[in-house]
Amino acid sequence: MFIKPLLAAAVLAIASPIALANTMTSDACAPGARDFSVTADAVVACLAAGPGNINGNNQGDASLLNAGWVYVDTSNAAGGAHDGWLSIINNSDKAGSFTINSSAYATYDRIAIGFKSGEGQMDPDWAIFELADNTINGTWTISSQGLSHAILYGFGTPPSQVPEPGTLGLMGLGLLAALGLRRRRK
Repeated sequence: MFIKPLLAAAVLAIASPIALANTMTSDACAPGARDFSVTADAVVACLAAGPGNINGNNQGDASLLNAGWVYVDTSNAAGGAHDGWLSIINNSDKAGSFTINSSAYATYDRIAIGFKSGEGQMDPDWAIFELADNTINGTWTISSQGLSHAILYGFGTPPSQVPEPGTLGLMGLGLLAALGLRRRRK
């Protein structure tokens, strides 16, 4: 009697899709006394971390911006190329969640999110993480001291969608059929 429910639960566990998430910390690019972390379906890399401020105007994020990344939005005020595309929810001053407008992935080839601590007594003061395509939400934590703000960055433009040869063939056949019907009616 006990084995059937156990077997059913095991089959369901194997057959159910598993939501995988990974966590990336700022130690991956700048070990220090303070640790920033991001958890999402897939966090590609810690791009940069360091002392000072990030604000989308060539401060701590200057090397990122000079490398072609664009300041998209910030969590603490109007600003950036697309105001309102980043939403931050604080569960406490040291943890919370983020949401990114899905239009970001149609506009930019790559997306990164940066977090800045509110106090500068420990390094790093900020960290920036690249996210995998279509990552629209996740969580963040700071090991000590609270969040000041978060910034969303974009890079490049996504490749344009080219129709597959089969789709082009079907469109061509449809066009020929429409022209044939038109000729018959005349």
